Amino acid sequence: MTLALLIMAVSGAWAADKYTITFAANGNTKTVENVTLPKTFQCSWENADGELDLILKELYGWSWSGNSNQTFCDPNNIPESSDKNKVVAGNDNGNHYITINNVFEGTATITGTFVVNNNADKPYSLDISIVAVPPTEWDLTSQDGKTWTLDKMPASNIELQVEYFAESNLFLSKNALADKANIAVTAGELGVQFGNDGKSANPVTEGTEMTVKYNGTKKVIGFKVEKKAKAPDPITVTWNNDDITGSGNSFTKDGVTITAGDIDFDDKNFQDGGTFTTTLGNFTKIEVTKGSCNASGKGWSGRTWTGNDTSVPFSGNILGMGDDNFKFVFTIEPTN
Repeated sequence: MTLALLIMAVSGAWAADKYTITFAANGNTKTVENVTLPKTFQCSWENADGELDLILKELYGWSWSGNSNQTFCDPNNIPESSDKNKVVAGNDNGNHYITINNVFEGTATITGTFVVNNNADKPYSLDISIVAVPPTEWDLTSQDGKTWTLDKMPASNIELQVEYFAESNLFLSKNALADKANIAVTAGELGVQFGNDGKSANPVTEGTEMTVKYNGTKKVIGFKVEKKAKAPDPITVTWNNDDITGSGNSFTKDGVTITAGDIDFDDKNFQDGGTFTTTLGNFTKIEVTKGSCNASGKGWSGRTWTGNDTSVPFSGNILGMGDDNFKFVFTIEPTN
């Protein structure tokens, strides 16, 4: 079997999610890439060279004239956000700022004022949107099927996510091998060639559509290619002593039911025979721990029943006798 591997740089414990933020204003747009959240963009009242200063000047075409302090966010104005759950806006000692804490859908709009060349305040309106940067993929290659190397070296702080698909060789039966010249097998669009030992010269990826044609003179009764699905994992249901409560002549918990001629729920005694049933599939094993058990019938041996059935009767008694460690363990083969 051959494994084909893929490596990805994705978000997770090692790699931070990256985002692209788009600012739109005055008919222009500007993108800031590879941003890690939370992210704050702020003006600099003293130098007018903060990230938010530069974004506004680029979008609106504002420029410095003489002293750099002549173009800056209005320190007396507090910018406002159309949706504080998306983008937070404020004024920190005269410096406008916006903070994006989480990725969001749609657009948030920030409004405020800017002082341009010491003239009257100029209003600004920024539409902000954000998208996640898709993970980068690199292929792994191998010369021997054991050691895998990257085609290129990714940046540090990545998380590796491995995907694989299975490949295996096909084999002709003894009778088919004797007439292999008249057998044509196709895997997808690839023709499959067979050696004298009956083994295919090239492996086939699991799940590929297969076609088989026979051009010989022998009578073919039929053929079938079948792969059995993996059996579902068994279900284990446990009834501890304290779980068994109620009244009457039956008790149900976690898809398993017991009925008995008489049930003493105080001491957990099931007397005069009874039946276990389940809605989860077929019982394959029932184990009784502690107490006293003289259950008998098909499949019963001491404290244990084995078989394969959705209903398991018993004769005799299964007695908890007030033992705190008394319990049932049911092993069930799912049928759904």
